[in-house]
This record gives sequence, structure tokens and C-alpha cells, in this order.
Amino acid sequence: MLGILLIALLSGARPDSLPQLKKCGEANPPLGALTTSGMASFVVTRHGEVDTTSLVVWDVADGSGAGFRSALNRQLPACRFKAGRPDGHHDDSVRVAVHIKFAPDSMRWGPFRRATAADLLQPAAAAPLVNAGEIIKYNDPRLEEQPIASLCRQDLIAVDEVVVRQRIDGQPVGEAEPIGLRGKRPPPVQGTVLLRFVILPNAKLDTASIVIDQASNPGAAAAARAKIRDCDWIPGRIGGIPVAVEIPDREQF
Repeated sequence: MLGILLIALLSGARPDSLPQLKKCGEANPPLGALTTSGMASFVVTRHGEVDTTSLVVWDVADGSGAGFRSALNRQLPACRFKAGRPDGHHDDSVRVAVHIKFAPDSMRWGPFRRATAADLLQPAAAAPLVNAGEIIKYNDPRLEEQPIASLCRQDLIAVDEVVVRQRIDGQPVGEAEPIGLRGKRPPPVQGTVLLRFVILPNAKLDTASIVIDQASNPGAAAAARAKIRDCDWIPGRIGGIPVAVEIPDREQF
């Protein structure tokens, strides 16, 4: 046994290894707030990038296969990997399988394993049905990615913010990116406002849809209208397709 071990070491043989995730950047187009999880199989190239044409998904929870695939197709191109060494000698493309769970502000990866032939024999990913022109309620179970405000300028003040979106096992991946932002301070009014509005599939606010359900005073109602009009939005999605979503909101000034 000792002789066999020494021969292996002297011959320069290296153990078989799988790709390792190094970091993930921002998805493009951006992800909404989602909690979908499932298994995914894809090829990591010798350059440490994902070949998204190779993507297969299955065992999806809290969403549809189509929605999970859509989120991965937007996220995986922004991820970089240390290439695998399938034969122990040189970097090469490797097909892996891994469990991935999205959360509203993070992405959790399970351990990588080598994909099997059975992993590729998965049924086509179906998407929930949406009627043409339908406005989806915020709590509709079909809604897999909830619309979110990516930037509200009235909330910005002259301070530095730190953005960290990707995490593995609860730990940030890559370096936090500090960005200096300067914007308008909150309006000099006080009060509480309950309102509703629709974010369209093109990520625009439907200004005609704004409904004030309750407001402490007219000044607070006007300030709430101005605030949501000054936000940039990420649209909601069902099965990976952007949809119109009505959002209930509470603004405190």
C-alpha cells in the first residue's frame, strides 16, 4: 500500500476536483424579492464562467421551474468560479449539480457534486398562467419575484452606503462595494399614509393607479405620492416574465 501511495505522489497525480464559487455580482436584469429554491445543473467552463445554455433545474420549491430558471439565467453570468480539474491534471469544463436557495437579499449555495445522467432527464419547466392585462396582487401565490424599489432618491442623504447582495452560507461573497450617494432629504412633513399603486412590467410606476387609502393630513399624502414617483423599480415576475403588480404601502414621515 505504501509503495502504491509513493508512486502516485511521485508521478505528480492530483486529486479530482470540482469548480469552486469565488464571487457573484449583481444580476442583470436585476432580481426582484424571491425565496425560490431548487436543484440546478450547469457547465462551468475552464475560464470559470457558467454556460447558461447548459442549465437544467428540478425539485423547485416556493416557485415554478420557469421562474427559478429565469432567476438563474440572470444571476449565473455574474458569478465567477475557480475552474475544476476533472482528471486531476488541467482545468477543464465540468458539469456540476448544486442546491441553490434565493432569499430577498442573499443567495445560498449547497455543496457542489458532479452531475449525473439522471440530472439531465428532467421535465420541462412550466410557468403559472397569467391572463393578458391582469394586475397581480402583492400576496398572489403565483408571484415569484415581488417588485422592489431599487432606489428612492428622497431617502438618500449625504453619507456613504455599502451594498452587499450575495452570500454563501450566510457570509458575504466578494468585496463590499462602497458607493457615495447624495440626494434630497425627507420632506419636512409629519404623518402616516396608507396607499396602493401598480408597478408595470416595464418597471415603471403607473401614476394613475395611486390610491391614498388613509393619510394623517394632505401634506403627508402629497409627500407619499412624490416619494414613490421618485423611486426606480424592479418589476415583479411570474415564471420569469415581468407582470403588473399592485403594491400596498405604508409611508411614515
